[in-house]
Amino acid sequence: MRLFIAVEIPDDARDKIAKLQGDIPREGLKFVEKENLHMTLAFLGEVEEGKKDELVRALERIKSEKFNMKLVGMGAFPSESYIRVVWVGIESEGLKKLHALVNEVLRALHFKTESYSPHLTLARVKEKPSAELRAFIARNEGVSLGECEAREFFLKRSTLTPKGPVYENVSAFALI
Repeated sequence: MRLFIAVEIPDDARDKIAKLQGDIPREGLKFVEKENLHMTLAFLGEVEEGKKDELVRALERIKSEKFNMKLVGMGAFPSESYIRVVWVGIESEGLKKLHALVNEVLRALHFKTESYSPHLTLARVKEKPSAELRAFIARNEGVSLGECEAREFFLKRSTLTPKGPVYENVSAFALI
C-alpha cells in the first residue's frame, strides 16, 4: 500500500485555502481538492502490510504537544523560474519538531528520510506555467491565511485513480 504521514488542517483553514485556489489562474494546473489538503511530513511510497504495522506501533510512541501553524506566503517548487508545484507556506516550530520525531522513527525502521520545507500544496503544474500564474504567485508571496492548531497527525493511504488520488486514514496519532 502507498503510504504517507501528514497533518491535516481544520475546515475553516481549508475554506480560506480553497478561496485562494479559486483566484489562481487555472490554465495548465491540477488543483488539490479541498478535502485532500494536508501537510505531508513524510512520503513513504509502497509499504508492506507487516512493515505498516511496525510503523504504526512506532508512531504511537511519539509524544509531541499540540501546536499552532501560521499559513503564510505563497511560492513554487522547485523554483519561481521552473514551477512544478504551487504552495502556501507553513510557519510552525511545533511542526518542525514533529517532523524531526517522525524522521527518528523512520530512520530506526530504515525508511528514507528527507529534509523538510513546511508547505501545503495547492496545485501541480501540468504544462508550461503562464505569465499570469507567475504574476499571481509574486503578488501573493506575502499572503496570510491565518493560524490553526494541529491536534493529531495521521498515517494515510494514497490510492491513485484516473480522477486523482484518494486518501484514507490508516491510523491517527493524538498530540498531547
